[in-house]
Amino acid sequence: MTTLYFILTGVFAGFTCGLLGIGGGTVVIPALIFMFDFEMKKAIGTSLVFIAAASVMGVIGHQQLNNIDWRAGAIMGLGAVIGVFIGVYLTQIIPNSLLKKIFGICLFIVSIKLIISK
Repeated sequence: MTTLYFILTGVFAGFTCGLLGIGGGTVVIPALIFMFDFEMKKAIGTSLVFIAAASVMGVIGHQQLNNIDWRAGAIMGLGAVIGVFIGVYLTQIIPNSLLKKIFGICLFIVSIKLIISK
């Protein structure tokens, strides 16, 4: 039954990824924590596998719709490489409980900003 729930979570997260550009962190991490009892660090790592697969398919689909600014994406991608190394290093140092709080605060701030923006 767990495999089915992983598939359904992937389908829902993939849907939100394709529709809204979210899914890996905002959908998969909370699902892994609350539905599957993952620790925060394992949820982060596992969600990155989802993000890699979903990103490839999302790029293919949105390229066909001409919805990609390749220059902006490539520049941000280079920055992301640096940021990922720093983030992975800090994940080794920061306890699961604090990572979960930081994640929740980030989601809260982004949610409020999206709701109140025009």
